[in-house]
Amino acid sequence: MNTPKMESKVWIGLATVVPHDENFDLGFGKKASVNILNWAFNRKDFANKVKSQLLKYGYDLNELENVKPFDFTLEYGDNLKELANIVLVNKTLQWGTFYTFDD
Repeated sequence: MNTPKMESKVWIGLATVVPHDENFDLGFGKKASVNILNWAFNRKDFANKVKSQLLKYGYDLNELENVKPFDFTLEYGDNLKELANIVLVNKTLQWGTFYTFDD
């Protein structure tokens, strides 16, 4: 019996992140929302990779929503299509603009 082949692709999700105490990248913002793109097999793989990479950059993942494969036929703001192409080539996490808030 053949095992179905899992295919990797670019995924996107909207993350709410909280900086660690020693991370001052957000200035006085306590949280930020940011579109994150990464190479993954599925939603769970994407979420695990995002969480791991954010920890390396000094952030905790508070929430991850709207996770789906990136659709190259749609128009996106925030240079997301350009970032998705970088993910295609480098297979590395990319993120858009951080939008900070104090909630």
